Amino acid sequence: VAATKSGLSCNGASVTAPGVWYTLVGTGDHIEATTSSSNTNFDTKMNVYAGVCDELTCVDGNDDDATSLHSLVKWNSIRGAQYFILVHGFGTGNFELTVTQPFPPPNDDCENAETVTFGLPVSGSTVAATKSGLSCNGASVTAPGVWYTLVGTGDHIEATTSSSNTNFDTKMNVYAGVCDELTCVDGNDDDATSLHSLVKWNSIRGAQYFILVHGFGTGNFELTVTQPFPPPNDDCENAETVTFGLPVSGSTVAATKSG
Repeated sequence: VAATKSGLSCNGASVTAPGVWYTLVGTGDHIEATTSSSNTNFDTKMNVYAGVCDELTCVDGNDDDATSLHSLVKWNSIRGAQYFILVHGFGTGNFELTVTQPFPPPNDDCENAETVTFGLPVSGSTVAATKSGLSCNGASVTAPGVWYTLVGTGDHIEATTSSSNTNFDTKMNVYAGVCDELTCVDGNDDDATSLHSLVKWNSIRGAQYFILVHGFGTGNFELTVTQPFPPPNDDCENAETVTFGLPVSGSTVAATKSG
């Protein structure tokens, strides 16, 4: 109340009313700022900028969080960088601002990848994770992600986030090797039927694989890794006999590469 209007629009959070400023120094960790409180009595907006007052750069902005007319901005900070928070909104009012550093998930980096078990779904979240990993077959890494690992069996493997428990648009990258020298196996943004992800590959027995689940923004997901049974005529020794003039239906899904 009685503040003046200042600041540039930031990621859709246009400055249409007076606002007040706060500042902090980045720690290199994930930071969250929110006006969600019973002490906030109007429809807020929030913009976060980096730089100096005369040359501010938009980090992110938010009008309403997922559950109210209050605001929530999350970002991965750079250690030592100066950040400025502008709290404004529709009209003026009183608010309570809280800035926190939520702990990242334990499998936030490749070195601490969580081991998955075939056929057993695992619940995960990229909220408060940091951004890591290389782009893989078009699945560019533009947001935070978390890591999983498994050892190849020599069979066909499929990993998917397709589940009613996945609440955001995911991407998935599968790598082979060691954390310091990862090689792209395959990546996927959307599977054929949803905004969830599906990666299939023929594994090498004993090879270490790493799965990075990330996406557009952050959210919660369910990851399932399976080894579908190969078709009975997967190898030459078990070739199926065909009859002249009689069509036969077949599938290469879950088959292995040979020949």
